[in-house]
Amino acid sequence: MKRLAIVLAATIALAGCHKKMTLPTDAENMCLTGKVKSMTEVTEYNSLYGKRIDTTVYKFDEKGFFTEAERHLWNVSETDTVGERITRTFNYDTPNVVEMTARNDKGEQLQKMIKKLNDNGLPAEMSFEKKDANTYRVTYNYKGTDAESFVKIDGDTIGVRVTAKYNDKGQVLLEEMYQPKKEFLIEKKTYTYNDKGFMASLVTERMLGMQQKKVTTYQYQYDEKGSAIEVKEYDDDELVSTAKRTIEYY
Repeated sequence: MKRLAIVLAATIALAGCHKKMTLPTDAENMCLTGKVKSMTEVTEYNSLYGKRIDTTVYKFDEKGFFTEAERHLWNVSETDTVGERITRTFNYDTPNVVEMTARNDKGEQLQKMIKKLNDNGLPAEMSFEKKDANTYRVTYNYKGTDAESFVKIDGDTIGVRVTAKYNDKGQVLLEEMYQPKKEFLIEKKTYTYNDKGFMASLVTERMLGMQQKKVTTYQYQYDEKGSAIEVKEYDDDELVSTAKRTIEYY
C-alpha cells in the first residue's frame, strides 16, 4: 500500500503541471537554479528508532534532467549500523520515453520505471516493476484542471480522480483526490510557496478511516545562484529532516 500511495501522489503532482503544458526539470523540482552539473545531498532524519543518514549524489544533463543518482543510506541505532547503496540510472534514448533502472551495490536490479510522454510532454503511461513485489501500471487522462488516472496492480484496476487549483505561475495551490465511482473525497492537500517559488508549506488532510491532518513546513538557505543548499523539513513544528547540499555547476 505504501508503494501505491507513492504512485497516487505522482498522479496528483501531474495535475498541477497541466496548465503550463510543460513539466519542470528535475533540477527545478529540487529547488535548484542555474545549470547544475551535480549535487551531493546529505540528509539526516530524526526518528524515535535512531538516526538515519541518507547521502545521494545526483548528476544532471545540461537541460536539468537526471542522468544518475547514487543513494547511500545508513541506519544508525544504539546497537547497530546498516548501510545500503542504490544507484539509479536514467535513459532518454527513445523519444518521449524516460527509463529508470535501480540497482544495488551487487549490480542486481531492484526496480525499473518506464515513463511514456504525450505530445505535450506530460506522462501518458508509467510502469513500475520492483523485485519481489507487485507490478504497477498507471495511465493518465487530462481534461482542463482535472487529471484522471487508472492504476493496474498485477491486472487489477483502481481508478482515482484528481482536481487541482493553481496560482498565476502554474503552481498547485490545492489538490483533491476522489474515489471516482462514489465521488468520495480521499485526500486534500493545500500548498504555499515562498518568494523564490519553493514550497513553504503543505497541509495534508486524509479522509479515510480516522481523519488525519499534518502540516509540513520547509526552511531554506541559498547559495549565490539562488539554489537551496540547506533544506529543513518540519512536521507539525517538529524537525524531521535536515538536508545539506554541495552543488557543482556547468
